[in-house]
Amino acid sequence: MPAPQSSFAEAALVDQRQVGLISIDSSGAIVESNDRAREILDGDSALRADDGRLVAQRPEDVEVLEDLLEVALGGEDNCGTSNRQSLGAWPDQRPLTVYVKRVATGDADVAAVVVMVDPWHATRLSPEQVAQSLRLTRAESRVAVALAEGMTTQKIAEDTDRKLVTVRWLVQRALEKTYCRRQADLVRLVLTSSHLPIAQWE
Repeated sequence: MPAPQSSFAEAALVDQRQVGLISIDSSGAIVESNDRAREILDGDSALRADDGRLVAQRPEDVEVLEDLLEVALGGEDNCGTSNRQSLGAWPDQRPLTVYVKRVATGDADVAAVVVMVDPWHATRLSPEQVAQSLRLTRAESRVAVALAEGMTTQKIAEDTDRKLVTVRWLVQRALEKTYCRRQADLVRLVLTSSHLPIAQWE
């Protein structure tokens, strides 16, 4: 299945390395999906693709998934029914947060979008995006990303062949530029900004 391009606007608003996106037609058949969605469906998650349709792995999730799709594809305003559910459970499947929403894209073949989030999937942080989002230098952003990935300043100094005092100075500069008082605040900001859909360095 080709990766979705202009079929649904949501694709431009999320980090597609982290979130699985699937467009479905009015009958519930899969029209297209992004790379992350295919990884999720091929892995040990709560959902899989069977004969071009989404299928729940656990029997107890079958009705939940059917309800999600029915509400979205029915186009009805069911206030009592959620369009987001958690499917799957350890130890058999990795739980997924699944969100289904009806869309109007101008594409007659696409009736709804299924968004799948796997909280256990780790995506490598992007120093380039952090630098652009937070207005940091490359050196500052790389040190900030290393902190967000769990490294200590001592380890960063060793891995980057810098003096510890230099790494600490870069951290301090990043704190000042982002108006963060603590490294924990900087880490939280980095984790958020790293996945914003902005251009990469050439």
